[in-house]
Amino acid sequence: MPSTIPVAMVEQFSANVFLKTQQEQTKLRPTVYTESVKGRTKYTDSIGETEAQEVTTRHAKTRIVEVPHYRRQLSLRFYDWSAMIDQIDKVRMLYDPASTYVKSASAAFGRKIDSIVLEALVGTARAGQTGETSIALPENQKINLDAAFTVDSLIAIKERFDWNNVKEEEEKYIVTSPTEKKKLLSDTKVTSSDYNTIKALVKGEIDTFMGFKFITSTLVPTFNNEAGTMQRKCVAYTSDSFRLGIGINPKVRIAESSEYSFNTLVYMLMGLGGVRVEDEKVVEIDCNV
Repeated sequence: MPSTIPVAMVEQFSANVFLKTQQEQTKLRPTVYTESVKGRTKYTDSIGETEAQEVTTRHAKTRIVEVPHYRRQLSLRFYDWSAMIDQIDKVRMLYDPASTYVKSASAAFGRKIDSIVLEALVGTARAGQTGETSIALPENQKINLDAAFTVDSLIAIKERFDWNNVKEEEEKYIVTSPTEKKKLLSDTKVTSSDYNTIKALVKGEIDTFMGFKFITSTLVPTFNNEAGTMQRKCVAYTSDSFRLGIGINPKVRIAESSEYSFNTLVYMLMGLGGVRVEDEKVVEIDCNV
């Protein structure tokens, strides 16, 4: 039973219970490819770039082109959430908190999904026939911003995608904290029309600028760089750069527990994992906090 439950007793004279302000749904799951996983691991395969060979003689022997194959490993991890509602507390309260507990669990799982995606997008991927090789995001796929987040930053990210032949029609996402979007408004190179666009972006009236669909997240991880400066790992990516494997979609159970005096147990479980499958379609942006 939560130790803070007495604050919800009848003496407070409230018939409603609300969640405190928090991110209540996953923001990133809709932006990546999702597939079901059976077993502990799953592999995703891709084929690399080849080159056409010039024909220089008549009746030449057929030359076999070496086609590069790549494989990444996706491993499942499992998470659960549970809370107990004591029968005595239910009598003392003016409401049954079970439904709100479910909302709280769902919100926690939504944030966990986003954290897993953000971690795996720029983290170490397992590769090889059985996942025996570790692949870090290449250094040329990282941009370190010592100054503020600007329009030039977006141009540099877009240039990296262009050099990697990422198709223009592929939807591109960029995950930043609220601070990075706000810093765009301070860019002296922004024209009046750009300013109006970014202002609308910050207000939430639009979500796309310069070909990137912006997603604002307070879950963007922070770290200390080699100089000891605190930075955020913002990230730009395309949908098909990542695979989110679902072993168990968030599943909730509400039942009486004979082990705990037949009190009501709210329980939720999920199993998932993620892996970056194309390094060329992910750009890490290290931004000063």
